Amino acid sequence: MITLKELYAIIETLFSNHPEINSVTKYDVKDYIGARDKVYMNANIRYVDGQVQGKYINHNFMVTLADRLTPTGDNELDILSSTQLIAEDVFTQLAASFDYSFQKNVNLVTFTEADGDRIAGIYFQINIQILRGQNQCIIPNDTIGEFPLNLPIHFI
Repeated sequence: MITLKELYAIIETLFSNHPEINSVTKYDVKDYIGARDKVYMNANIRYVDGQVQGKYINHNFMVTLADRLTPTGDNELDILSSTQLIAEDVFTQLAASFDYSFQKNVNLVTFTEADGDRIAGIYFQINIQILRGQNQCIIPNDTIGEFPLNLPIHFI
């Protein structure tokens, strides 16, 4: 079973290895704009939530791909085009794994931000499904002890 930490590392590595991405960050949306350690073109990855569905766990990540606008903003369409191509490259790599299942239905949302660094780009949510460990033998219960049969329990 792949852990959440390993999934984060996989996604971060895919973006870090892309030739157009200069930095990868893991900020919450409210902290992303003011963060000063970004080098554009930037990929920001943030874990959103997870769901257990039968034999599987679905993990959702919010990804933001952004670059700086020129003072006149005439490069906005170039940025949107580049970020969509980068997203498609990463989707192709995510879909090629046998360790997890990448849900290929992704909505790409464009944005232009006037606060802070004046950036443009896309954000989207990706869903990765993994088989969850259902083997009771791997649950560490040696230190838990046996549950008492008589209630209430009298503590010393």
